[in-house]
Amino acid sequence: MKPLFLIFLAAVVFCLGCSSDESSFDEPTIIFGHFFGECGGERCLETYMLQGDSLFEDLNDSFDRSFNFSPLSAELFNQVSDLRTLIPDELNELDGQTFGCPDCADQGGIFLQLVDQDDKVFTIDQDTNGLPEYLQIFVGQVNDRIALLP
Repeated sequence: MKPLFLIFLAAVVFCLGCSSDESSFDEPTIIFGHFFGECGGERCLETYMLQGDSLFEDLNDSFDRSFNFSPLSAELFNQVSDLRTLIPDELNELDGQTFGCPDCADQGGIFLQLVDQDDKVFTIDQDTNGLPEYLQIFVGQVNDRIALLP
């Protein structure tokens, strides 16, 4: 009788462990934003984090990426949470990379960090002319989401 109980207990523990891993895979933590070096005002550097079912804004607005995240409302989360599903598959295949020359000519850049994938970091030029089509679309989607946030 005891061996059957132990097998049942092991199966329950195994299943609980699996469901937790699937949840984190389905809802990856990402940090995203835009930056403009030659700019004046609060909107020159905006960084946000989607984690679980929450959205956070970085209060530091620092180019050295020393984040200090503060929670935002569930309403704002709902407006941008789909960004996780919009990340191009091509980026998931890379280790992190810079595309174009972000902010080299004061045009700004996009920042994306895939936290659950070994903290892969991507910086992407706002001038999309020389970028692959999948990134041209993604840059527009990121900018659209940032425009909805404080």
